Amino acid sequence: MLSRDIRKIYLIGIKGTGMSSLAVLLKKMGYKVTGSDTAEKFFTESQLVKNKIPYFEGFSRKNLERVKPELTIASTAYQEDHEEITAIRQLGIKIISYPQAVGEISKTLESVAICGSHGKTTTTSMLGWIMQTNSQSVTLTGTVADQLNKEFRPPKFFIFEADEYQNKLQYYSPANVILTSVDYDHPDFFKTPAAYAKVFKDFTSRILKNNGSVLFNSGDTLARKMLAGQKCAQSYGFRKSSDYLITGVSPELNAFLINHRGKTILKTKLGVYGRHNILNAAAAGVMAMRLGIKRSMIEKSLATFTGVRRRLESIPSKNFIAVDDYGHHPTEVKAALVALRNKYPTKNIVAVFHPHTLSRTKALLKEFGASFDHADLTIILDIFIPNREKNTNIKIHAKDLVKEIQRNKAKAIYQPNINDAADYVKQGVKKGSVIMTIGAGDIWKMHELIR
Repeated sequence: MLSRDIRKIYLIGIKGTGMSSLAVLLKKMGYKVTGSDTAEKFFTESQLVKNKIPYFEGFSRKNLERVKPELTIASTAYQEDHEEITAIRQLGIKIISYPQAVGEISKTLESVAICGSHGKTTTTSMLGWIMQTNSQSVTLTGTVADQLNKEFRPPKFFIFEADEYQNKLQYYSPANVILTSVDYDHPDFFKTPAAYAKVFKDFTSRILKNNGSVLFNSGDTLARKMLAGQKCAQSYGFRKSSDYLITGVSPELNAFLINHRGKTILKTKLGVYGRHNILNAAAAGVMAMRLGIKRSMIEKSLATFTGVRRRLESIPSKNFIAVDDYGHHPTEVKAALVALRNKYPTKNIVAVFHPHTLSRTKALLKEFGASFDHADLTIILDIFIPNREKNTNIKIHAKDLVKEIQRNKAKAIYQPNINDAADYVKQGVKKGSVIMTIGAGDIWKMHELIR
């Protein structure tokens, strides 16, 4: 479908995290790329502008008639009754979904899929950063990663973030897989933890059956149960039984060793921090080594990797130590706060959390309640409700989460929106405090109001 006969590609939902990165990648591969999205401001727009990718704000049949694309790629956020998808069918234009497009690329190159509940974006970006040393790889992440794909040559490897939501994994055919974790999420689509785990089991089983390899986190119980002892499946992590054992971790949580069969094969200091980032770096480093990258280049690359947008991202601020993170699952929230507390042990830490989706907040309410104990204060905003949940009868409110956090003996308050939260921070939080915005919505915009 992504043949060289096609020149013009149009992306519906081009501002999405994965879609915007795909747009940039396709342009660098030589395609003429454009697309459409809502007029709402997204942090991903910066990479579209930087790469001179034009797009329409607003959906319309006229957009398609003007561009005359040979192929359209639609975000899975949109259904068949979407205005432009309907027009595409009527106009006879070829259309595929985002995961189908990624799957097409994964079949044509030696591919590495990074999947799992947590750490996908950072691990993908780290591996892509390392693999740039051979100038034969392209990387697709779920965020803005300007440092990747700078020197574009005919690629041998395709490094990509493989999202499990809506079982996108079924479309991917990589030769190698990193599985970071299996931790129940997306309850709007996966009605039970068993249904959620099954997509990872099916995916890794198919890859192994087709003579691929899987590298998995030994510390994740479900991943270990799925893969331990299987041929061509090896583990990394802090458990002593790991094939690639993480040891020698620095107190700052930014340096470590990896031992394999009794020998140290990697010794590196990171440009990022946190136990979760050590796991991400270990997975990326081991996979790069297995793909033929020299140890010295891996260590150098990991030391110069400074992170990606919305992953413990440092935000310029005159009054606060400002940090932004995309975490929207209890495990991610806790990991980010543990990392911050380790970095700033004596600082006042304020977490401003924007819960994402009614279904996730309700299903994981108790887990969320226990995730903020490393913050001195947590401010909870109204829950972000996507279009797919606006006509549901899910009964949950942000104040329920405030109460759950308080039950865990942590301090939490409710502020309805970003403006109210910003006012509270400016008036009620002492200067020099650590302010971390966290969530998958547009909570990052608050930093513009408190600088």
